[in-house]
Amino acid sequence: MDRALARASTLLLSVPLVLDYQGVLTREEHRKVNRLSVPELDAVFNSLVRVAEAVQIRFLWRPLLSDPTDDMVLETAVFVSEEPMPT
Repeated sequence: MDRALARASTLLLSVPLVLDYQGVLTREEHRKVNRLSVPELDAVFNSLVRVAEAVQIRFLWRPLLSDPTDDMVLETAVFVSEEPMPT
């Protein structure tokens, strides 16, 4: 995350991926562990979205993986298929 915010690497995000991450990380059990409020988490997400390169999903690969939410990661990764993408 620090590298993305410093623009030392390119962060690729799709709308479904951001919404999924935001939904998971703003759950009460995750907020308690991270000791962050919803507004603080929103600020983190907004910062990441500002520096990220938007990925438009043109083809849905669903259902393909055993965890349906992982399909969103796959769809985003297909956009950059010529380069590896760590997750």
